[in-house]
Amino acid sequence: MKQVFIAKHEHKHGTLSVAFATHDGAQKQLREWARTQFEDWGSCCADPECPAAKEENAMNDRELVSHWPMLTGSTEFLFVEEVDFYNW
Repeated sequence: MKQVFIAKHEHKHGTLSVAFATHDGAQKQLREWARTQFEDWGSCCADPECPAAKEENAMNDRELVSHWPMLTGSTEFLFVEEVDFYNW
């Protein structure tokens, strides 16, 4: 049995899911989604405590992914789901 890592981006229009052989690959996908979408969300961070609300607090990619729910007012989520893969 192997593990497959599913990068997921849940949002109001549904869920994007992409499978990867490694956890690192799935994390890279999360960072890509966050960086691509950040321009839409960054200037209107829903939570004033969010580090991205202050321009001087430029976030690296890992921080961006971990703060994604705060940035989007808890309307979007980025995470990796581990799933067993059976090759029978």
